[in-house]
Amino acid sequence: MKKLALISLAISIAAIAFADFPREHVIGKWLLNGTNKSTTWTFKKDDTFAFKGPATSSKGKWSTDGSYVKVVWTEIDGKAVKEGTVKTKYKLNDDGSLQIDRFVYRKK
Repeated sequence: MKKLALISLAISIAAIAFADFPREHVIGKWLLNGTNKSTTWTFKKDDTFAFKGPATSSKGKWSTDGSYVKVVWTEIDGKAVKEGTVKTKYKLNDDGSLQIDRFVYRKK
């Protein structure tokens, strides 16, 4: 019985460590620290995103592989960006939050 409990615990920990989130998890508005409305990412169903910060904004396209959100900018601060030249990916943390550099975003 003790072995079964340990195996079950190990499986649960592994599932958390390798969490994959569905596309629907990403869709919506994300706030810095889950509360700061002045810095937001909005991921739309049509695979576009918008970022708004206190002194900056950007737009582009997004996708996910379940562990990362991949973004490709089309506009930064109102100026067009050559398609495919500015892109990166951001980690979806095990708790479902979005890690962007040293900042953590949570869905509204």
